[in-house]
Amino acid sequence: MLSPAPLGQSLLMGEAGPPKQHEHQFGHLGYMVRRDTPRAVAAAVTAVRGTPRTVRLEELPSQAVGAVAGLERGFRDFAFTMRHGMTPGALSRGVEAGELGKFDVPRVEFAGGALNPFNVPGRLLNATDALFRSIARNMELYGLAHAQAKAEGLTGPRFLQRVADLRSGQSAEGAALGQQADTFATRSVFQEQTGPFASWLRLGAQRFPALSFVIPFIKTPANILRQGLEFSPAGAVMQAARQEGRAGRQAQARVVLGTGAAGALAYFAATGRLSGDGPRDRAQRAALMENGWRPNSVRIGDTWVSYSLFQPVSVQAAIIANAYEGWQEQGAKADPSTLDAIGQTFFRSINSFLSQSFLSGLSDFLEAVADPDRSLGRVAGRTASGFIPLTGAVRTVQQAADPVVRQPQGIAETIAGGIPGLSESVEPRISRFGDVVTRDGGPVRRAADPFNVSGVQADPIAQELARLGLDVDVPSDRLAVPGGQALTREQETAVKQRRGQAVRTVLERVMQSVAYQRLGDEGKVAVLERAISRARTRTSERLRVELRQWPPASAAAR
Repeated sequence: MLSPAPLGQSLLMGEAGPPKQHEHQFGHLGYMVRRDTPRAVAAAVTAVRGTPRTVRLEELPSQAVGAVAGLERGFRDFAFTMRHGMTPGALSRGVEAGELGKFDVPRVEFAGGALNPFNVPGRLLNATDALFRSIARNMELYGLAHAQAKAEGLTGPRFLQRVADLRSGQSAEGAALGQQADTFATRSVFQEQTGPFASWLRLGAQRFPALSFVIPFIKTPANILRQGLEFSPAGAVMQAARQEGRAGRQAQARVVLGTGAAGALAYFAATGRLSGDGPRDRAQRAALMENGWRPNSVRIGDTWVSYSLFQPVSVQAAIIANAYEGWQEQGAKADPSTLDAIGQTFFRSINSFLSQSFLSGLSDFLEAVADPDRSLGRVAGRTASGFIPLTGAVRTVQQAADPVVRQPQGIAETIAGGIPGLSESVEPRISRFGDVVTRDGGPVRRAADPFNVSGVQADPIAQELARLGLDVDVPSDRLAVPGGQALTREQETAVKQRRGQAVRTVLERVMQSVAYQRLGDEGKVAVLERAISRARTRTSERLRVELRQWPPASAAAR
């Protein structure tokens, strides 16, 4: 009988497909790339405190050798997991449990094994973990053996022999180092034991399997969040930094680095180069998105790049960016409140964390509960699309072939929007100036861009509106028609396009006039508001007259 847990995993993976798998892989890779920096700081912390040197800079060459050895083993583990549906480590633990008279339950899959496409996402996640776990374990083991041999004062051939003996794990000391390396590798893929709250959630998911549809992953996001807090000033009071020995020194190094990074991140946020969850106001958010801004991203030159993959630094980045946005929003009010700003920071940070791929199921669920009229059909459609075999790969092909961002309504359109050839039947998303919204880049980039890269757009009309603080809403698709005639989806899109294009045309004409340029800012705002209102009213009147000739010949091609 099929367990709901793997079905929930399949649905989650299916919603965004391979790009989400890329996020999982890049998250491990980014963590490994940043691992040696804390190690260097840990060595400095050990030297400053005068404690026994459990971390040494000269370990780095040995760790590089360990990474190569781990890569070769990791690829074998990857292939084994994809073929058999279980990592070699899980198989060994199952055998050991059986010898002790216990029963180790393997991950439940659909029938058909590797030939069933629904099993591929789960196997790919496990195989990726096995690959990076092997690299991390060997890097740490080689470093531990090097540090231990150095601590014993050995040199030359005796040093090399001692390192080899320790790595083999045949002695009690070697076995202890192997256990330390296992712990380190488990942490590197965010699979260490969770805290009380996350454990309680996992127990709830076991007792109520339906929860797996909403939160198919608990351990990984919980550990990412905790490690993100450890890599910040808050880490100084957490349990990891209070440990003794090598693990404690490494945790203290993460606190030092995180504290230094907090200053840089705060500077980026204050200068508008680090974004959090962004404004809730639809007009303000639309204006930012049209200019290339993206939530939970960092601006590098003229490009916004998502920082969600840079775990666990992404946690601290989100908190700082959302704190700045929250304080900025409260500061714009006549009676700012510190408690409101703190609350804004908390809830914005929650939204930023929920935006990560492995929590999209929970995010969709909360969205549907908060606004069922607008979101329930779309969320149900995303869930239903997960039953399409290899739906992630299908969506990747669709995004490569169709650059237009679609705006589906209901279950049928949501499913069609992710299928090549059918997505064109779903109406496009329209900007506030009546333009069809498209994705950046060519087919390859659209299909597999894990960083959600977006280039900054320089639009003088938008820049002037932003300078004046004048928000222009996305055009409404509502049109009062005599007799109460309902508009089709195509007509609604045409209404939005015509209204948005009319607003842009009148804004261009007014802003270029000499009379406008002589006005002060307050006068400019008043003139633009009247011009926008008149443009929308006149466009609505023309649309009612043209209703019998839909689609209007002047509507832009979609």
